[in-house]
Amino acid sequence: MIAEDTVPGSTTRRPTTAPEEEPWVGKAVAALQQRRRVQKGGYLDLDLDPRRTIMKIVTACRALVGNDEECESMPIFAPGDDVWAAANHDSDAIYGRGQPAILNYASKDSNKARGVVDGWYETYGNADVNECMRGYDTKVLHCDEYPFMSTAQGGPGASLRVINRTDNIKEGARLEGFYNTCDLKNPIDDQGDTKKFIVIPIQGPMRGFGFNSAAWCGSEAAE
Repeated sequence: MIAEDTVPGSTTRRPTTAPEEEPWVGKAVAALQQRRRVQKGGYLDLDLDPRRTIMKIVTACRALVGNDEECESMPIFAPGDDVWAAANHDSDAIYGRGQPAILNYASKDSNKARGVVDGWYETYGNADVNECMRGYDTKVLHCDEYPFMSTAQGGPGASLRVINRTDNIKEGARLEGFYNTCDLKNPIDDQGDTKKFIVIPIQGPMRGFGFNSAAWCGSEAAE
């Protein structure tokens, strides 16, 4: 039985202890260890204890998605301590503000076709509810969006937060690497839809107390 706690400001419950290990976790560990030797495999960043990182992702995914099959088969992007401010925002948006954890990539052209362009948040709502309209030094701070601007779920209605510029840029680079490594930009049907992925933030309560970012391309990619 997995112990659970309630996420502040939400009815969502998250396990606090690790689940029993599934066979596919071994595949995930192997993929991560392969990544250390060559630029190939499911993971982008490394933790000193890859199995510990993977079990954290498994536990969180089970609680969030509630479906072991999806946690195994779908790609997972797990932002962590190395992009703490961005990961913390992602977590608050998902667990506290009801934003979706399952997303799919959308190109700039696709977003433009639905009226979403870079900087859309500069005229969205008002400064009382949109802190990205309040003015800030862009050399130090950036407006962070969740769902990500590069997804079909991004744009008006997304959670917005001003965070440090470094974490925002670094998470963007991690996400771009994830898209490319896991081949998530290519359409999978005649409608131009791209493959869905899950976002599982794994940062700690403060920087240095969680896990570094990782990404799983799905069980098929680990074959």
